[in-house]
Amino acid sequence: LPGGAHVARLSVEGFISDDRRVAEALDRVARDAAARAVIVAIDSPGGAVAGGEALHAALGRLAERKPVVTV
Repeated sequence: LPGGAHVARLSVEGFISDDRRVAEALDRVARDAAARAVIVAIDSPGGAVAGGEALHAALGRLAERKPVVTV
């Protein structure tokens, strides 16, 4: 159902760099009232320190607002 309550899923793949798109996507999901929880699927060999820290910070902000599971 469009606009209905759901669990959002976000994929993070490949090298983790300081890419604002991932942080912005996580922030959008945090503001989406219909997304009641979030599954973040991470398939990465690693990445840059700044990218990892930015991803960690964005996940922390998201987890303050709704349940988050990373796989």
